[in-house]
Formats: sequence, C-alpha cells, structure tokens
Amino acid sequence: WDAGPGIYFVEATANDPNAVCNETAALTVTVVPAPATPTAIDGPTTICANSAYSYEAIAPSVSGDFIWTIDNGGTPSTQTGSSISVLWGNTPPYSLSVSQISSGSPTCYSDEISVSLDLLAAFSINGDNQICNDEVANYTTTAIDGEVYNWQISPASAGNIVAGNNTGD
Repeated sequence: WDAGPGIYFVEATANDPNAVCNETAALTVTVVPAPATPTAIDGPTTICANSAYSYEAIAPSVSGDFIWTIDNGGTPSTQTGSSISVLWGNTPPYSLSVSQISSGSPTCYSDEISVSLDLLAAFSINGDNQICNDEVANYTTTAIDGEVYNWQISPASAGNIVAGNNTGD
C-alpha cells in the first residue's frame, strides 16, 4: 500500500459466477501511517572497548516505542525504549540502528536510521616492572598519532623523568 494512509477496498470477482454463491467479495482496508522516522541517535560514536555508553532516539514525534538493533562485535541483539545502554565488547564491528514502532494495531515500523561506531585506541606502558635502585629505566607507550603523554612517577620522590615528558614517546 503506497498511496498513503486512508480507507481502501479490495474486491475479487469470480471468473465463473456459477461456482460460488456470491459473484464478488469485498474487504475494507484501513491503511494507518507509520510512526515518524527517528532523526538522530544521541550518544557517543567514538567508544572504548569493554565500556558502557547510553544512547537516545530523537524523533520529531513519538507515537510508540523504539526498537534498537545492536551489532556488538558481530553479535546482533535488540533492545526497546527511547534510551538504551550498551556495554560494547572487545572487537568490532560496532553499529546501532533504531526505528520507531507504533503502539496500536497494526504494528507499524518507521524507516530505520543507523550509525557506525569507531573504536578509540587503548595504550599501555611498556618497560621493566622490576629494576635496581639507582638504575635508569626506559618506558614507552603504543604510538597514537598526535597524542602527547604527561609522564609521572608516583610517589614523586621515587625518581625523575629525564626525557620524553609531554611528547609522544
């Protein structure tokens, strides 16, 4: 049904009127509008693995509930509600889709909108975790383009940073 919401009729006429008691049959069909398509998904699209984030469906009008499809590392799942929370797993792909579902009968779905999510890089410190007193040790991190690190020793009286502070090294 693509003529829009309204009242329509379906009619069938028998080819052989002698084979049936009535030559025609008719059915009245009411076509209801689909709910408004969400216009946005509000929430972070750059995420950290193994972290939870909240998302909200934004729509010009709300006439029912929202159904979410979550791809969390290749494992699809669904949630309902205007707001959801997702604990993202270890590995991509990560994506969210949402559509609005009508509250009455028949159950109608809006068009779906989707967002893909990007994974932020994680970094760690590499170097010896056991050293001798009065020894100089070198520590590095995973290189992340454009990132600058502020190195510190805790407690501050345990030693000094001699090179590389406020650099990507």
